[in-house]
Amino acid sequence: MKQEFEYIAKAPSSGQPKKLVFLFHGYGLDARAMQKMADILAEEIEDVLVIMPHAPERFRMPEADDNVLRVPEQLIGEDSVLQYGRQWFDITGNDLTDYRDPLYNLAERLNAFIDGLRDEHNLCDEDIAIMGFSQGGAVAAYTAMLRDKPVASLVAHSTVFLGGDSLNSIMPTLFIYGEADEEFKQHTYQEIIAHLKLYVPALEVESFSDLTHKTSDESRRAAAAFIKKKFGL
Repeated sequence: MKQEFEYIAKAPSSGQPKKLVFLFHGYGLDARAMQKMADILAEEIEDVLVIMPHAPERFRMPEADDNVLRVPEQLIGEDSVLQYGRQWFDITGNDLTDYRDPLYNLAERLNAFIDGLRDEHNLCDEDIAIMGFSQGGAVAAYTAMLRDKPVASLVAHSTVFLGGDSLNSIMPTLFIYGEADEEFKQHTYQEIIAHLKLYVPALEVESFSDLTHKTSDESRRAAAAFIKKKFGL
């Protein structure tokens, strides 16, 4: 069966995977941005298959500069972004809730993609973890929370959460952010965390004092440790 999403995979050296981890990259990037995270997961979790989908849309620079979310500074003027970059959805909008419909749509499509790979490898929902960074973090959260059954764990790194209906699958969840994030000020992250806790009361949070709007070796290892622990390993 042809998959809807193009992706990069890091297969286990042992052959048959026993665990599946899905990594969703950030806005303006592509699946290669999650390779370091995949390498750490492969070090920490035996028999894990890591799937890194490319976002479905080519990156398009928004026309307006007054959107509720703005293009990260490091992407502006980068020819490589325009040539190779991807986006999960267009960030044009006046309110964060403008992104809710695209997130629900993506969640439905990604869950069909996840289920296909789960069944192909004869695994269960308890054998799956989902992680995403920035725009990919929001996609990861909605994909996991809109599933029929909860996965083993969810990691949302430096992202937004918009609430909504039918978010019925609640699983062990870790929220990671950088206190030096130039894209989201710390008070905004505190608001996001408070909102997320309404849906996930046992939410775990980890912050890094010098981390800007990116992942780091420390934050990636924190995510891998959480995923490994929730797999019961």
